[in-house]
This record gives sequence, C-alpha cells and structure tokens, in this order.
Amino acid sequence: MKKTRSFVILIIILNSFFACTPEQPPEEFIHKMDEIRERWAPDKRIRIFNIDYKYENGKWNIHGETSVPEIH
Repeated sequence: MKKTRSFVILIIILNSFFACTPEQPPEEFIHKMDEIRERWAPDKRIRIFNIDYKYENGKWNIHGETSVPEIH
C-alpha cells in the first residue's frame, strides 16, 4: 500500500513538473526584440511592430505583424 501511494505521488509530481511552461520568454529574447523594435519601429504611430510570444511544443515562437519590410 505504501509503495503504491509513493508511486502515485511521484507520478503526480513528475507530471506537474513536465507540464509546466515558462511564464515568459528568456530575458535575452525579450531584450533582442526590444532592440529590433527600437531600431526599426520606435514610433508606433508611423510603423507597425506587434509581436506576441507563444510557448508551443517545448519552444518559444514569435507571432505578430510588422510594416517594416527589412525585418520580415
């Protein structure tokens, strides 16, 4: 009985560990996107640079839109 209970608890802990996703992308990733935004689209009234980060299949993906052809 004790072995079964310990095994179930271990499975729950491991499942919750592997099911977790990061809250936000790595700091260097955010910093790089900010650099690109500042260089190519510093004024939101003139150029579009709407970027969204999404954690999918174990990696961060970038989704969004921009009116700056140099960064397409």
